[in-house]
Amino acid sequence: MRAEHEVPDVKNLIAFVFGLLIIAAGAGAMVFQQKTLAEEFDFQHLLANIHRETARQTSLVAHSPDDKFNYDRQQLVRKHVEAIEALRKKYPEKLQPDSFIKDMEAKAKEGSKDKAKTAEYRARYDYLKEMWDGYLKSGNFKPLFSGTASGVRFEVVSVKKSNEGGADGLRWDVFIYGAPPKDQLQLSNFHVETWVEFADKETSGKRKGQPKRAAYKADYSPFLPYVLVDKPWEWFPEWPTGVMVGYYVGLPQWDSRSTWADLSLDGTLRTLGGNLIPMKMSWKRQVIESSWKGTPGGKSDDPNLVPLSDDDLKEQGVTLPEEEDEAAKKAAANADK
Repeated sequence: MRAEHEVPDVKNLIAFVFGLLIIAAGAGAMVFQQKTLAEEFDFQHLLANIHRETARQTSLVAHSPDDKFNYDRQQLVRKHVEAIEALRKKYPEKLQPDSFIKDMEAKAKEGSKDKAKTAEYRARYDYLKEMWDGYLKSGNFKPLFSGTASGVRFEVVSVKKSNEGGADGLRWDVFIYGAPPKDQLQLSNFHVETWVEFADKETSGKRKGQPKRAAYKADYSPFLPYVLVDKPWEWFPEWPTGVMVGYYVGLPQWDSRSTWADLSLDGTLRTLGGNLIPMKMSWKRQVIESSWKGTPGGKSDDPNLVPLSDDDLKEQGVTLPEEEDEAAKKAAANADK
């Protein structure tokens, strides 16, 4: 009789042990899930802190004077990269190199992402890497010209001939520091006043023997970038938060006889409260490099421009640069008194 009762006892024991294993497995899965969620929360929290601090530093650096900005830019990039590398060391699987574009391309291959759209992202991602490796990674470069307004710094790092966008012209590559989201920033009016010189010489006056000149003006509006990546740090974690990058195309090449130009870029900045703040950046006496000019006698040369004496220019209401300089010196001298 005793042996007959042993079999059910063994079966009950096996069922009991099996139930314990299921409970243990469920508890283990729950612990693992909780640990994974905790790690994800910690990672996102640390990453958000890095972005927040770098954005704060970027806003401060945007105000730096030109003679100090190169150093401040280098420090900004270095500190941000160090913070990202420390986070990558703690969570290496979450900050894999090029993971943004690799994930997108993998999904496009599977069919869950649009292939044409993904190709556009790849082109912009490659551009981002090009600007990172060529300029921002070291931070040690001198822009062709830069300006600040309302806490935003606009920096032109490259001007070159290009037919991108379907028209021959100039391409400008730019960085914008401390900028708000792109729908709040409208730097859309570009004004140019260019001076050209001729072989004809002045026959009298203070500039006797020097080239006769002419000046022409041009306005470009809306002056909008062909490509603008407004949050590159979401694609490329090493990229410092608060620094936009992009380029303009189709700007006309300068007249081959150009010497220098006064440039200005203006628009508005919309605050979070909805207020519009006017912005203007100006560059006086910007030397026109030969690579920015068209060929002599080509379509960039204005056939209506003729050599004019200084007296002729003044009669047309043009303020001579020499007189403008003299007026500025007198104003500065009076301000010091």
